[in-house]
Amino acid sequence: MADPHTAAVNIDAAEEPEYLLGTNSGHLTISTGLIITAGVILGVFAGLWTILAAAVIVAALWLLGHAIVHLVRNRPRIALPTPAVSPASTRHTQLPHAA
Repeated sequence: MADPHTAAVNIDAAEEPEYLLGTNSGHLTISTGLIITAGVILGVFAGLWTILAAAVIVAALWLLGHAIVHLVRNRPRIALPTPAVSPASTRHTQLPHAA
């Protein structure tokens, strides 16, 4: 009597095996499913990183805008020097004459 653990399994060519991976169409189906699953996972991963990057850029621009407004509103006022008054532009007041 042959040992059932070491006996060769004869599968008739016309008979479809019960497991999917043993057939050519089954292998293609499994591979396609794995590729689609991996693509979806990587797409979601890349999409989340894209959203995160956009959020960081928006937050940085928002903070930079507030910093610029804060600096502009709180900067010290620059006192411009008054121009020197020339003697020709001054009005001479008349001194009262002695009577």
